Amino acid sequence: MGIITAVFGSASAAEGARLELLSGGVAEQRIRLMASPQIDPIAGEYPGQPFANQPGQADRPPGDHARSHPTCSLEVEVGSPAEAERTVAVLDKHGGRRDV
Repeated sequence: MGIITAVFGSASAAEGARLELLSGGVAEQRIRLMASPQIDPIAGEYPGQPFANQPGQADRPPGDHARSHPTCSLEVEVGSPAEAERTVAVLDKHGGRRDV
């Protein structure tokens, strides 16, 4: 059906969601956890530019850590609408942001 992606403000929150998805029957090869190489807020941005100076960032709310400095993202391949609904519930429960 597709892939659902969420970003998390902490590695522990993303890992909690991953573990719950696994215990709920989602196969490990259908889940991808990607952590930022550094917790540094400049990591992964345009070289030498703080996040606020990057294109498209002026409209983001200040202090929104999960959107302004995600430390982890989780991608889940889902095969049905029911599985997508269960996946979204788990990601939301663990604080995953899907509207990025």
